[in-house]
Amino acid sequence: FIGCWHVLAALLLLPVRCSTQIRTLPNGPLILGYATHCGEDRIIREAREGVNVIIWFSTNLKSDANGHPSISFGLNATCIASVARELMKEGLETSHLVSIGGWDAPHPDTNFTAKAWWDYWKMWNKEVISRPEVGFEGFDGIDWDLEGNDELESPYNHFSLECIDLVGRMSQLAKRDGFIVTLVPPQSYMDSSSPNFDLNLTHAYADYMPQFQYHSWNSYAAFLALYGEMPDGSGPTFDLIDIQLYETYSRACQAINQAGQLASEYLLEWISSVVKGWEVDFGSFPPLQTPKQMIRIAHSQLIVGLSFGSSDGRSVYISPKEFGVAYRKLPFHLKPRGAMFWNLEYDGGKVNGTQTTVSFAKELNTVFKVRS
Repeated sequence: FIGCWHVLAALLLLPVRCSTQIRTLPNGPLILGYATHCGEDRIIREAREGVNVIIWFSTNLKSDANGHPSISFGLNATCIASVARELMKEGLETSHLVSIGGWDAPHPDTNFTAKAWWDYWKMWNKEVISRPEVGFEGFDGIDWDLEGNDELESPYNHFSLECIDLVGRMSQLAKRDGFIVTLVPPQSYMDSSSPNFDLNLTHAYADYMPQFQYHSWNSYAAFLALYGEMPDGSGPTFDLIDIQLYETYSRACQAINQAGQLASEYLLEWISSVVKGWEVDFGSFPPLQTPKQMIRIAHSQLIVGLSFGSSDGRSVYISPKEFGVAYRKLPFHLKPRGAMFWNLEYDGGKVNGTQTTVSFAKELNTVFKVRS
């Protein structure tokens, strides 16, 4: 018996690893909206009307004056916590993600490892963002929105191999620790119409607006090819992949605005092509050391990115009604998980510079029935 007590005492002294808090997306269909400001009344109204994933825009991962990791973020965390508290009080299940990047934003500083960045992000989320006194435990995850830059010669018009590796590995660390991870590529950055691949963000379409030189050749497909599955076999690294059909002079814009194809017809063809998969010739870019392969986005990962368009025709407007027509025609195995729109502050506003207004939250909710 004395020996047994010695064993029990030894076991009690062993370090106990606390269980990981798993952050989850709401069940069922999703309506995502970007918030560039924290106007409490508007954000809460949008959530009541249908939005159940709010992406707070935006952060950047860079070094500070002393050469240490630093996260820049311009929104008020206390306001965000207040929004989250009200939605919880009303029983409106909502996930809160934070975006990293954006157009003209710097790419993450690769002088720090993925682990260093992830450790710092967790500390920042807990100590700077969370407000446990009101029940807000910080952001539920990260949304990668790395894009190009207006200056053609900018280093941020190219993804370095180090950047690809950092994003992929940091995403897997985040997923391992129970956080949500999403990608939000412009359409050319995840382009099911093309096998082309490299990491430059300054390509032009020879057959459509060739003067516009800010397209990609499937650069985000590298994240799926190299880091799409968790190393332990537990499932996909990326919970959602939100493809921005409203990219300037996108293939969607070409088909709908220039060729006059019905938006619902285009969506049926495009969604099918993305879910069924397309071949990407990674082998044409030897530095990646990755062979040609099929890239597929599961229908349960796919989010269709919409916006209010533009008066000059550079960005396509696809109405929630047209999206709904396509969604209802798709068989279950092709239905996307939901839709995203840019952005909450514009909702209820005019489309394509016309007098026509639209509420994406309300109208997408008639499709998905997120809120009763």
